[in-house]
Amino acid sequence: MDFCLDRRPHNHKLTIGNNALLRSGTIIYTGSEIGDHIQTGHRVTIREKSTIGSHCSIGTLSDIQGNCSIGDYVRMHSNVHIGQLSVVDNYVWIFPYVVLTNDPTPTSEDGGFIGVHIHKFALISTGSVLLPGVSIGRDALVGASSNVTRDVSDYALVVGNPAKQIKDVSC
Repeated sequence: MDFCLDRRPHNHKLTIGNNALLRSGTIIYTGSEIGDHIQTGHRVTIREKSTIGSHCSIGTLSDIQGNCSIGDYVRMHSNVHIGQLSVVDNYVWIFPYVVLTNDPTPTSEDGGFIGVHIHKFALISTGSVLLPGVSIGRDALVGASSNVTRDVSDYALVVGNPAKQIKDVSC
């Protein structure tokens, strides 16, 4: 993108760790850093300036937009969309068809993107949508098809549209 702005070549190093398994159709943009033992499904896209830790699995047809940070031991099933500037901490599980949005005012021209932050050990169930700027607490659970419009506390179980806390899952 910077070439389009100034018509000068830039050096964006792409780093992929040891023992990577990148299946057919996987596209990884330059300027990204990928840890050891990463595994992708088919037709995965990882955009520029993304950082992905070690021992991660990214399912078929998943899309990680630019400037994202993904921790170690993260599992993303198929068809997961991670919006720009999102942060996913270590040991998070994201099930199929989950969308992390990042644009609070769609079609905005100012690029005022706000990423989602998912903290350690959280689990995001199938078909959930997380709105821009939302923070999902440590060990939190988001139920299937939930529309998360506000922050979720540590150890909370939230479900519904809009998602509401129905239980504390701490021991």
